[in-house]
Amino acid sequence: MNQMRVVASYIHASRPWSLTAALLPILVVSAVIDLQRQQAASDTVTPRFWEVPEFYFVLGAGAFGLLGTNYANSYYDFVNKLDKMDAHGYCSDPTLLMPKPGVTPGGVFTAMCGSFFMAAVFCALLWPHVSVPLMCTGIFLGLAYTAPPFQLKYRGLGDLCSFICLGPVLGSSTEIAMTGALTGVLGSAATFSAYWVPLALLTECIMHTNNIRDMETDRAAGVPTLANTLGFRASWSLLLVLLVFAYSWVAWLAVSHSGCLGVFLTLPLAIDIMKSCDKSKSMTNLPEQVAKLHTAFGVLYLIGLYFR
Repeated sequence: MNQMRVVASYIHASRPWSLTAALLPILVVSAVIDLQRQQAASDTVTPRFWEVPEFYFVLGAGAFGLLGTNYANSYYDFVNKLDKMDAHGYCSDPTLLMPKPGVTPGGVFTAMCGSFFMAAVFCALLWPHVSVPLMCTGIFLGLAYTAPPFQLKYRGLGDLCSFICLGPVLGSSTEIAMTGALTGVLGSAATFSAYWVPLALLTECIMHTNNIRDMETDRAAGVPTLANTLGFRASWSLLLVLLVFAYSWVAWLAVSHSGCLGVFLTLPLAIDIMKSCDKSKSMTNLPEQVAKLHTAFGVLYLIGLYFR
C-alpha cells in the first residue's frame, strides 16, 4: 500500500485550508500590538512581534488546537454515523477518512490526541503567562465541540463554540501572551476587540456554510444545527449578513488604517460564494471556498494595517 497516499489522506482530514482561521487572528492582533509599540517607542528600539518567542507559542497552540478539533470532528461524526457513504460513494463530509484503505478510526483518534497534545505543549511553553488558562479553555472547547459527554455541535451550540474559540479566546490569548495584560498596549478592551471581529465573522461563515451543506444529513441524524433551525432561505440570508458585517467592520477600521480597504478586492470571491450557496448546485466545496476568502481577506487585512 502506498504509505504516502495514506499520509496524504490524514493531512487532508486535518483540513489544512482551515488553518488560517486560527493563524490570521493571531497575526492581526500581534501586528496591531507591534504597530502601537513602534509608535509609542519611536526613539527606542523595540522587538518586533516576530522576534518575541511568545508569538510562536501562541501560534503553535492555536494551529495544533484547530487541527485537533478538525480530527475530532471527523472522528466523532463518523462514530456517531453523521458522515455516511451512499451507494454512489458520496459523503456529506469530503474529508471523511475511515472508508479509505489504510486509514482507521484508531488512526484518526491518534492524530486527534497527538494534535491536542502538541497544543498543550505550546501552552505549557507560555507558562506562567495568564494566557495559559484561556488557551487551555480554547483547546477544551475544541475537543468538547464533538467529543462526549459535551458534544456541543450536536446540541446546536457548534456555531457559538467556534466563534468564541476563534474570536475572543484566541484574540485575548494573543494579546495577554504578547503584552502581559488583556488591555495591554491596545488601550482598551473595546479597541482590542475591533480587530479580530471581521476574521471571527468570516470564520463563522466557514462553519455556517459547512452546516448549510450538511443540512440533510444533520437533520436525518437529529443534529440541531443553526442552519437546520433556520432553514435554507434564512441560513442563506444569515450568510449574507455575516459577510456584509465583516466588510463593513473593516470599512470602519479603515478610518485609521486606510490600507485595510484592500480587502474589498476579495468581493468577487464573496459574491461567488453567495451564488454557490444554492440547493440546486453541489455545495461539497462551499466551506473550502469560504476558507479561501478568509485567507485572501485576512492577508490583505494584515498588510493593510501597516498603511494609514
